[in-house]
Amino acid sequence: MSNTTLQKQLVFWGLSLLLVTPLLVASFLFFPFITGKNFFFRIVVEIITALWLSKCLVDTSWRPRKGILLASLSGLLLIVLLSTIFSVDPYRSFWSNFERMEGAITYIHLFLLFLIATSVFTRTKDWWRFWAMSTGVSLVVSGMAFMQIFGLYAVHQGSTRLDATLGNASYLAVYMLFSIFITGLLWLQSNNHNARRYGYPLITIIQIFVLYKTGTRGAILGLIFGVCIASLFFLIRGKAYVRARRYALGALAGVVLITGALFVARNTSFIQTSPVLSRFASISLSDRTVTSRLTIWKMSWEGFTERPVFGWGLENFGAVFNKYYEPELWRQEPWFDRSHNVFLDWLTLTGVVGFIFYVGLYCSSLYLLWRRSSTFEVKERVLLTALIAAYLFQNLFIFDNIVSLILFISLLAYIHVRSSENSEFLFATASLGRLRWVGSTAIILLLGSSLYFINLQPLIASVELIQGLQPQEKGLTENLKAFQSVFSRHTFAVGEASEQLIQFTQGLVSDTQATQELKQETVTFATKTLQEQIARTPYDARLRLFYGSFLQSLNQTNVAEKYLKEALVLAPRKQQILFQLGSLYLESGRKEEALAMEKQAFDLDQSFPEARKIYALTAFLTGHKDITQSLLVPVYGSIAVPDSRFAAFYTREGNFPLAIQSLEAMEKDPEITLEDRDRLLLSSLYVRAGRRDDAIAQVEFLKKNSPGLIPNADALIAEIRAGRDPYRMQISQ
Repeated sequence: MSNTTLQKQLVFWGLSLLLVTPLLVASFLFFPFITGKNFFFRIVVEIITALWLSKCLVDTSWRPRKGILLASLSGLLLIVLLSTIFSVDPYRSFWSNFERMEGAITYIHLFLLFLIATSVFTRTKDWWRFWAMSTGVSLVVSGMAFMQIFGLYAVHQGSTRLDATLGNASYLAVYMLFSIFITGLLWLQSNNHNARRYGYPLITIIQIFVLYKTGTRGAILGLIFGVCIASLFFLIRGKAYVRARRYALGALAGVVLITGALFVARNTSFIQTSPVLSRFASISLSDRTVTSRLTIWKMSWEGFTERPVFGWGLENFGAVFNKYYEPELWRQEPWFDRSHNVFLDWLTLTGVVGFIFYVGLYCSSLYLLWRRSSTFEVKERVLLTALIAAYLFQNLFIFDNIVSLILFISLLAYIHVRSSENSEFLFATASLGRLRWVGSTAIILLLGSSLYFINLQPLIASVELIQGLQPQEKGLTENLKAFQSVFSRHTFAVGEASEQLIQFTQGLVSDTQATQELKQETVTFATKTLQEQIARTPYDARLRLFYGSFLQSLNQTNVAEKYLKEALVLAPRKQQILFQLGSLYLESGRKEEALAMEKQAFDLDQSFPEARKIYALTAFLTGHKDITQSLLVPVYGSIAVPDSRFAAFYTREGNFPLAIQSLEAMEKDPEITLEDRDRLLLSSLYVRAGRRDDAIAQVEFLKKNSPGLIPNADALIAEIRAGRDPYRMQISQ
């Protein structure tokens, strides 16, 4: 085997190795379903890039061919880099974080993947093997999904929606969406009668079933949309394909019938008890998910109009979300880093130029499929068009991940190769043979540097971050050392590590087992580190809120107020920040300022129950009982709110009847779980109210369900029966 052949085989198998990315779960890393896959992808791409570049220096046939898809993708990468330079946080735009691991660095790797794939996979046979491997991996992933159905493998989102080794139902859904059409492509190209008749249809059924069980509406509707596009083509233009037209008619009829049946029976128990069907039956403009999507899309548009040319920069949607936050979003997650619409993300984060180039990828692909000189057969054109349509549709409601991006770039590379067989090679006339040794040396140095700085350092930081969070045999000192090591590496791990450091430090400060010296060392390190991180992230309202809360817990009120106010400037309509400022003012004795702050939070959206309760409680604490009455009585019928904070407050005030009413209301509410400490409080209140049987019933409940909480439960019950008040004594816990 010649060196050229060996090198080509290594690159081929390196590209094929990327297909196992969906299977990787790195439990030893922070965000195990994301980081392991992305580091693996980057490392493999960098290694095969070195092999490919070294050959490109001397062999023009290894260079990619010219084409509009290459031009579109090159333009998009250029805009990504420009957007990064002019972004509100260039560091974050380039490196991203562990939770997403996108940013400009990932799109550079994806561009390299496109170049290498289009240079090495030059034969239809190469692509057939690649797609066949992809389908094989999809079956393994499907097997993991079936194990989740039978309870043999945990569902990581804690619901009935399958996520297999992707860790997210939406990620698994888009992976299956691609896999379904890739299997269809293999079916079209196969000459094996049994595979066409039995094998590929069975695989497709498995993939569709797994997609259905993810319960991801965008991807499922995307599949239906793609099928409808293909069906309409055969009905309108496919007169020569009689059998295909029959299938198309059946598919469209099936879609209409199923949609109609779902609408008619949407309120039946069969639909409502189905985790998947009930999600589809709930689709309406009043659906909470739909309304939140529309609100976030509106915020995205406002962000785009502020920075329309190069946008805010990749991974900076959080700055848009905070600045244009709509108070009614309290019903959803408090922090969004995506608009849940890929096209709006590109528009907002890379501006109108980036958006045009991104849309250009779809337009270029469709043009190459349907131009007169296209080498694609009609059925393959229709299938690939349906895949593009399905992917485009689902991207209107969700965002990408590394697995879907690998498959999308591979699809673009496949279309490019099939469409540019007669095109010129890029830099075909450039003779670089004389630079072979210099170039090879530079490539080796560049590869070593990239593997170390881009992958090894942040990968180790991710491991150390996990060590900082987990109990260590040598105690909390080792946890602190792990955090110190994370920050000393100066990688993109510092973003998430900062938030984790806050939680770790707060827990350590309240730990009675920790020495005073260790507490002081940790607080000093955390304060210095977090201030440095905040200085580097001028648009991060979330970190300022968390740091301000942290300082407040340390009684550093003045400094805490400074950072909380900075957070409020960045997110002026964020109730969570107003709550924290109100709490700080209340603790500082600035009662009227506290009340004004909580009123401001409440007035942003008066349907927010938490805002109502916090405002009412603050009014009570500041002596404005009339405000408390006006806030609580119309909603709860009295000021006895089913909330442990009110019960604790009424207990401290000596108003035991109100405290009992609050706790009893909590106990009766099916949506509230009465915590053990609340039951113990209720038992003590019952004793004081002379309701001893009820007090004993609460202790009996705790004895049965939380036996370790009150080791002396029998003695406690005996004291209550004897007519004494045992809660005046120390209760062992």
